[in-house]
Parts: sequence; C-alpha cells; structure tokens
Amino acid sequence: MRGAEESLSDQIRLMEERLHVMDALARALAEPRKVLELILDAPNVEAAQSALRQAFGFDATQASAVTDMQFRRAATNQRKAIEHERDEIASAVARMRQGI
Repeated sequence: MRGAEESLSDQIRLMEERLHVMDALARALAEPRKVLELILDAPNVEAAQSALRQAFGFDATQASAVTDMQFRRAATNQRKAIEHERDEIASAVARMRQGI
C-alpha cells in the first residue's frame, strides 16, 4: 500500500508542477500585449524573464516557460486550450488529493 501512496503522491507532485506552469501561461496569455512589450523591451532573455517575474510575480520556472512559449499560443483558441488544460489538471489534482 505504501508504494501506491508514494506513486499517487508522485503523480500529484508532477501534476502540480504542470499546473504551476500552465497557470503562468494562462496568466501571461490574458495580457499578451504586456508580455510581448516586456520581452521586446528586454536586452536579452534573462532580462525578459526578470521583467516577467517582476510584472506578474512569476518564479523562474514560470518566467522561463513564458519566454519559451511560441507566440502562436496567443491566438484565442490556443489561450482557451491552455485554460482548459489548466482547469482539467486542477480538477484532477483535487480528485487525487481526496484519495490520499
């Protein structure tokens, strides 16, 4: 039983890590012009990530995910897909936590 609990805990941890990134992407895509302006105004990627951390309160992992994101993700259908995935992951994590 202990192995199953650890496995479930590992699954939850991985899903929460993914949720953390998806939340940043969704928040960034809610304000794509602001994100693009911060990136365009930065002299390099590190400065862009720093600006995103300051403007949005992202951590380093989230800021990196936003700068790595392809700009086509800013299209409305892609934003909705990211929000949907984020919501699905959050629901799955909540269900899994109830099983612990």
